[in-house]
Amino acid sequence: KTPPQQKTLSRNPFPALVPLSTIHSLTMINFFTKSGPFLFIALLALPLQGHEDDGPDHLIHHLRVGSAKGEPQAIYRLANEYARGKLLVKNEEKALELFRKAADLGNPAAQWTLAGRYSSGSGVEKNKVEAYKWALVSIENGSEVARKLISNFEQELSPDEKEKGKNLATQWQENFLKKEPKK
Repeated sequence: KTPPQQKTLSRNPFPALVPLSTIHSLTMINFFTKSGPFLFIALLALPLQGHEDDGPDHLIHHLRVGSAKGEPQAIYRLANEYARGKLLVKNEEKALELFRKAADLGNPAAQWTLAGRYSSGSGVEKNKVEAYKWALVSIENGSEVARKLISNFEQELSPDEKEKGKNLATQWQENFLKKEPKK
């Protein structure tokens, strides 16, 4: 007997029966029998956890669960929902609290968000040095957006303010590395 061959499909051949958002994978398997090849299509209609197509309540539930587990990306996305006020009642205080929490857990998008908020004074007292610190931390943690836009922050700072911002960013990174679990 020849072992089955598998081929994964990239599109939904059954759109009227099962919505694409619920399909985990589509697999065609060729079985060879005595009478010749037999084509079998396996359709696994398993829900994708936390998928936006499952509805806003489902998404918010998963973001809250992830946030409670301390997952930085879930915390950041939940903060965005509080800030936007579309899926949750707008709550700037809660959004800022969650942005800080995600930033302190190393999420570069949350760090960049804090840089923007401190730069503009959105929900916090305007502070150019604190904005610069968070922009530098965000770059250090991989934010390409921050890397491209850092010069906007630097133009507004005196040499002393730049130095202070760099020192604060270095201090933050050192504290972050101390808290990181050893592997």
